Amino acid sequence: MTDTGIPAETALHGAIDGLYDAFAHHRRPGSFLGCACCWVGEPTERDDGQVVVVAPGGDRPLRELAPDELGAIAAEVPLTGGTVELLQHYLPRLLEIAVGEGFDGPDREIVFGRLSYGEQPWTAWPDAEQDAVRRFLQAFWQQRLATDPGETAGYDDPAGDALCAIGLVDAEIDGYLATWLRFDEPAAGVLLERFLMTNALGLRRGRLADAHWATDVAPAPANRERVVAWVRSPATRDAVAAAAERARTPAERAALEESRLRWLA
Repeated sequence: MTDTGIPAETALHGAIDGLYDAFAHHRRPGSFLGCACCWVGEPTERDDGQVVVVAPGGDRPLRELAPDELGAIAAEVPLTGGTVELLQHYLPRLLEIAVGEGFDGPDREIVFGRLSYGEQPWTAWPDAEQDAVRRFLQAFWQQRLATDPGETAGYDDPAGDALCAIGLVDAEIDGYLATWLRFDEPAAGVLLERFLMTNALGLRRGRLADAHWATDVAPAPANRERVVAWVRSPATRDAVAAAAERARTPAERAALEESRLRWLA
């Protein structure tokens, strides 16, 4: 459940709808320029190493575009082709796929990371677009903390992967960590144990297991330090101990106790 009492999955769907609304004014071009090394297209008349790439989807609705149609957009725009405006057009569908069925490539962290790329990160976009992105990030985090790890196939550390994706783009990481320590859903405790176990070795060296944290693009470095400090904080250990006393299921209690005694001691 979210702070408003809405089921987390419902809130996430609403936040995705909000992305489509906020970015609807970004129209799809017929084509865009891309690096010839990375894109398939027609050479330009200038023969400048770029090609003219047909924009995926034609005149079909954005919501209907499949992951295999948008994989290159998710991985390369605006890195090797296209513009921020092109990214903004496809962004609602890219993020919807990234937190749903996923891409064969790139990873979710890379898709999210495009929000912080270059001189026009999402925090410099119009207020309505910023609000829609932040609402989406928060709703995704709530949904992840409410989802049993057994229902997240392909992710050994579901909460850790999600936290990294968010930490690459939102400087306000402390709010997400505080949400975790509320343990609104029993799954949050199980996810914490999985996160601590996965990251145990790296945390001894002040690192996190997800390789995407290694980027030097802000806000990731500062957020990485905050997450490590959060794990080491006595306040986190105390919050976990208190949550174990009010646990709702045996699995939740066992995970929280194991986290406190083995990984947070």
